[in-house]
Amino acid sequence: MNLEPKRFFIGGFLVLAVLALFFVVRPDDSKDADETAGSTPALATGATGNDSPERSNAEKPSPPPVPKVVVKNGEPQGGELELEFDEGDMIRFEVQSDVDEEIHVHGYDESKEVSAGSTVKLAFPADISGVFEVELENSAIPIASLKVSP
Repeated sequence: MNLEPKRFFIGGFLVLAVLALFFVVRPDDSKDADETAGSTPALATGATGNDSPERSNAEKPSPPPVPKVVVKNGEPQGGELELEFDEGDMIRFEVQSDVDEEIHVHGYDESKEVSAGSTVKLAFPADISGVFEVELENSAIPIASLKVSP
């Protein structure tokens, strides 16, 4: 009795059974493939009540507005601006002035010249926690209070 055809038949049957089991039991990778092939979805919220974790690119949150100190007649309009950041953030603010001055951030020793009628942008990492004065250096007038929390 020749066992060779039976072994071939049994081996083929086992291969088919393993393949069938693989296709039935394996996880669905189609979602992962779709996400890697296209753009990365963002979070969604809003008036639609849709709290799903996907959002279209048009719904990306806009960055927070950059705070602005307006100096008029050598004084901050509306009083000193209160700036609050967390350590590790990027501190960003602008100063618009109608006088020539130097803007100085105490503690960070950051400064920038501003010409009358122009605006300067200050940006630096929040790597020191505490409360710091921002002033018009030449006239020693405080224009903002910078608080950096640990």
